[in-house]
Amino acid sequence: MKRLFAFSLFVLMALGSVAHVGAQESALKLPPYKKLKLKNGVTVLLMEQHEVPIINFGFIIRAGSVADPAGKEGVASMTAGLLRKGTKARTANQISSELDFIGGQLVANATFDYTAGTAEFMKKDIGKGLDLLADVMLNPIFPSDEVAKLQRQRVDGIKAAKDEAQ
Repeated sequence: MKRLFAFSLFVLMALGSVAHVGAQESALKLPPYKKLKLKNGVTVLLMEQHEVPIINFGFIIRAGSVADPAGKEGVASMTAGLLRKGTKARTANQISSELDFIGGQLVANATFDYTAGTAEFMKKDIGKGLDLLADVMLNPIFPSDEVAKLQRQRVDGIKAAKDEAQ
């Protein structure tokens, strides 16, 4: 898992909104950014906007459903869906409570080519927000009861989709 992060994790960090596009503007105008390469291979793009006191982290991992092993289709989607379901240090309820306390959010989902997510919280809560994000990304435990529950939900969703008239 750590090797995956070392080679495949791209982090986009922005303070405030990333871009302002007005009705009259035809092109997206991004603020200046810095590109850093960490010792572990992670590429970080930093865009700063100091007008709004919100921290927003976006991450992209080159591991989408196309990389699912044969016979284990859906593993990327399940992994993304289970990131907030517990870590070595926190239960799912603790993660939710701590995010609620700081008014933050943390979501992840898998696409065909990659898994992506965002974490957002107030600038004043950067210490707690980064601690939560790092814990969820580096220490997930994927509790078996949560895996089974999400698996049932996904199967029920597929069954419901097949039952709908086209």
